[in-house]
Amino acid sequence: MKSASVKFITLGVVLVLALSGSAGAVIKKKSRFRLQHRSQIELRLGLFDGVNLDGDFFYDGVVSRHTSDDLLVAVGFNHWADETLAFNVSVRVLASDYYSGVSSAGTYEAGYAVVPIFVGFRHYLGRPGSWSTVRPYLTAAGGPVIGSQSLSLVGYDVVDETRTVTAGGAHLGGGIDFLVSRHVMFGVNGGYNLISDFDEPIGGHVNYSGAEFGVGFGFVF
Repeated sequence: MKSASVKFITLGVVLVLALSGSAGAVIKKKSRFRLQHRSQIELRLGLFDGVNLDGDFFYDGVVSRHTSDDLLVAVGFNHWADETLAFNVSVRVLASDYYSGVSSAGTYEAGYAVVPIFVGFRHYLGRPGSWSTVRPYLTAAGGPVIGSQSLSLVGYDVVDETRTVTAGGAHLGGGIDFLVSRHVMFGVNGGYNLISDFDEPIGGHVNYSGAEFGVGFGFVF
């Protein structure tokens, strides 16, 4: 009887230890994908679908046509307050180009860039406490939008000028983050940028509101 009790107790202890080990392994595995109080450096590439980025170079009545790429580049920093809320700051190159040519006014080189600097947040749609590797979210951000344009002309006159103007902007959108490992994250996103008019044209336009779509790669630490 005593022997049977010892065997029963021993079996119970072994079973408890086994279950505890399994639970610990599951928790450890899940905790690999926990984001609370962690941060991320992110690089995003995408497309800007707003104004027609074909523009005109004007000087003394002379017009020369140029065509811009619609590639968007962004660098961002994200920090998770908890599993459902992350705060972020990003610097984007929404539109840019460099172009040169020869016209009746002379030889010219010109370039411009439109750079939003936005601060905002992401609200993840999973239930609180979820450690899923697939995380859809909604996002909102806003801040200044800096437009800069330069012109160098050698002809009848010698012109070397730079113009910088500022507008306000906001971004609303959403996306999905995919945690590949504890330190690697990929994502897709889309949204709309609402931007006020510049006081003067940059790249032939005063307004750069429009949609954007992108993919991102991030290092989580």
